[in-house]
Amino acid sequence: MRFFGKIALFFAIMPLANAQSVLAIGSAGSANFVGSVIDPAGAIIGKAHVWIHEDHGNAEFTTTTDKLGTFLIDLPDSCYDVMIGSPGFQPFSKRICVHRDKPLQVKIELKIDRENMTGDQF
Repeated sequence: MRFFGKIALFFAIMPLANAQSVLAIGSAGSANFVGSVIDPAGAIIGKAHVWIHEDHGNAEFTTTTDKLGTFLIDLPDSCYDVMIGSPGFQPFSKRICVHRDKPLQVKIELKIDRENMTGDQF
């Protein structure tokens, strides 16, 4: 399945998944990937879905942001495609590479998805 096909599938089934499940377990040769997700006004976005797919393998990791809009996941050394989304916002995607003992911290601003908003959401 192509990358964007997986993204569509992810957003279709993610609400059914256990929001607390994280498929990655810290180990030697892994690095922390820490992020915070905000809207254009700087407000936190809790329960945003985070999907991570390894470039050269079949490893996939999922989690959601907590009530403070943050997430933390341990990833084995590699490069990944990261997709983050939440209802009412445009999906965000970025390619990252993580290396052991070098935590990666990002702040991600999701843009409002005006095309799919109804009149009462403006």
